Amino acid sequence: MEIAEAVQEISKSKPDAIIMVGAYKPCAEAIRAFRSNASTKGADIANISFVGTESLIKEAGAEGEGVYISQVLPSPKFGESAIVKEYQDAAKQVGIEFSYTSFEGYLNAAAMVAALKKAGPQPDRRKFLSAYESLNVDLGGLYLKFDQKKRQAIPKVFITKVENGEAKPFKEVQVN
Repeated sequence: MEIAEAVQEISKSKPDAIIMVGAYKPCAEAIRAFRSNASTKGADIANISFVGTESLIKEAGAEGEGVYISQVLPSPKFGESAIVKEYQDAAKQVGIEFSYTSFEGYLNAAAMVAALKKAGPQPDRRKFLSAYESLNVDLGGLYLKFDQKKRQAIPKVFITKVENGEAKPFKEVQVN
């Protein structure tokens, strides 16, 4: 089904909210279509972090205002924790803009370093995996906790809302 057809079909129900999962270009196209459709113009629109937050905001333009996006991390731009400030300093040093993508990579590297330290001075595959699977560490205000059964290190979802062309923190939700 093409986006225009999907928007027409969805608009028949006059939804209060529309939740999308997809890549940024088709989602931005759908947002523009929903915003111009009388039956969906006032509906809340949401997406998940997979969409590529910064790319979606740029592609959707003004029609992206008010869109909610769930995130797996706190804001790399507006966060107050020590790890966010550390990331921001590192990003500035190498000349990159703050983004969820680069922040996630930064945190993955920090988690890997913490696991390597925990594995000891002569880490091997077994020691490293054991250390990673039992990681319980404060990375500077962001707590990561793994175990062999639970693979979600941060038990929160960070909801953002697009305001003035930026994903601003809206609400944190504890998930377990």
